[in-house]
Amino acid sequence: MLLTHSFPGQVSKVSKKAVGEISITADVWSADNFDLYIAMTVHWIREDGPSNGLSLKTALIAFHHLTSRHTGEQLAKTILSGRFVSLLC
Repeated sequence: MLLTHSFPGQVSKVSKKAVGEISITADVWSADNFDLYIAMTVHWIREDGPSNGLSLKTALIAFHHLTSRHTGEQLAKTILSGRFVSLLC
């Protein structure tokens, strides 16, 4: 998985807690002043203690202010570069 290279600590921590696979999502938006931002989140299912219930967990793993256009190519470069502020380490 390519994102384990960009976010090794975050993905490793979550994968230890997950019952199955994990899902990583990204969101890009612009602020009122037209500054661009991207955030990465991770989602997983976790077993809840002795009751064996399952719960959906979500965490923000990275955040970045974009300084260039948000084309697919630029977003891929940013995500794979690891230039994010890491939040889950």
